[in-house]
Amino acid sequence: MSWRACGPALGRFLQLDEDMHEAHPDGMRHDYLAFLGVAPYRQGHGIGSRLLQAHQHRSDRDDRLPAYLEATGRRNAALYARHGYVENEPFHIGDGPALYPMLRRPQ
Repeated sequence: MSWRACGPALGRFLQLDEDMHEAHPDGMRHDYLAFLGVAPYRQGHGIGSRLLQAHQHRSDRDDRLPAYLEATGRRNAALYARHGYVENEPFHIGDGPALYPMLRRPQ
């Protein structure tokens, strides 16, 4: 069963899932950018920007859907903002760090 992977953190994971779901754009079809990662030693070399640009090119051309994500920190939020994402009100999961929900309309 998949819940076993969370072990004693199951309650926190369920709260995270619920809070993230509530932050998603209500009633709006959107493309959800759940994961985007660059190895720490490669950050700052434009890799994240190229990944975003590839996604946005496809999304703008084919899907015509807004893109939504939760940035996990200020540095990430600044990257996404440079690519047209607009920050909404941050939210916390329990006593954890803030997540920054961001939306980008198709261009």
